[in-house]
Amino acid sequence: MNSQILSSTPQDIQLKALQDFCQRTRAGYISYPVAWVILALVTNQTDQVFLTAHLVCLSSFALFRLFLNRLFSSPQNPLKIISRIRLLWTTTLLNAAYFAGLLAYMLTQNISPVGVAAIIIILACIAPSGALTFSIYKPLGMRFCRDVCDSLSVYFVEGYPQPLAATLAILTGYIYISVTASRFHHDYWAYARLNHQLSEYASNLEQENRLDPLTGMHNRRHFDERLQVAWLRARRDQQSLCVIMIDIDHFKQINDRWGHPAGDQILVAIADIIHQTFNRATDTLARYGGEEFIILLENTSQPDCLKSAEKLRERIAVRRFATDATELYCTVSLGIASQIPNETLAPQDLIKRADMALYKAKGDGRNRVACY
Repeated sequence: MNSQILSSTPQDIQLKALQDFCQRTRAGYISYPVAWVILALVTNQTDQVFLTAHLVCLSSFALFRLFLNRLFSSPQNPLKIISRIRLLWTTTLLNAAYFAGLLAYMLTQNISPVGVAAIIIILACIAPSGALTFSIYKPLGMRFCRDVCDSLSVYFVEGYPQPLAATLAILTGYIYISVTASRFHHDYWAYARLNHQLSEYASNLEQENRLDPLTGMHNRRHFDERLQVAWLRARRDQQSLCVIMIDIDHFKQINDRWGHPAGDQILVAIADIIHQTFNRATDTLARYGGEEFIILLENTSQPDCLKSAEKLRERIAVRRFATDATELYCTVSLGIASQIPNETLAPQDLIKRADMALYKAKGDGRNRVACY
């Protein structure tokens, strides 16, 4: 087994390789009973019990392996991936050894040259295709090829013609399969790791696209998406949704007097206070604009929302913000809107109402909380 590869490979890549292995081997499982039926037709075997019994065994083995494939390829399977691989390897090699034994037995019987040719053709098809299919785990592919081809040893024992030519053909084919399987094995795992790296990069990029780079809070895009989901859930459960719109008072004057770096430091500090105040798992916090923040509270009544908003306002008002340029106090104005969603309103209506409440708070003198 590729112990070095598996031990140095992340679990999700191992699972993907196992799923690929299961998917690629499905057709091969059915090839054994099909090949056996072909042999029964071309070799003119008269022992129907013998043929039927082994056909049932090969078919049952194929169904059992298909069942294992489906069971082991599931991400929810509690068995360790390495244990699943070992079990699949064992059943694969047992099946190959069983079928090879049947072919070897057939070669010892008094069969026609057409039957011998059929056995050789079947081996010539199954051995390389199986080796390449199983070369995700290279040792398994080569072991499979060797086990299947072992049945040809009977070809020489029974004194079939042209043993030297047959030996050279088998040796040449084995070398070719070995080189091709090695190349496929290398390319598969290189591609799997590259694909994993690209997936991680895409996931990280998607996450970065939902974050505000300055404050580390979620951005407007993320907030709007969460609001849509929360709105539908609240409408279904008939629960209240609250939105708090926050604006830093006289923020432009801070930037003009102390510079944008000082303004950025204040934004980061206020974002941190917001995180400390609203820390439920269901709370959605975001930077909505230049100096605006927005909060979505699920299953929260307006009185509870007002209490939390007032707590945030007080925390910011008493905080002495230290910047590289100076130390200063800041205040914020907050607008609250609360609604149990219904079919006549849209999620953006809740934001508009919170914005109207914010406008009222600023018009009433700032540093206060207003409700719609």
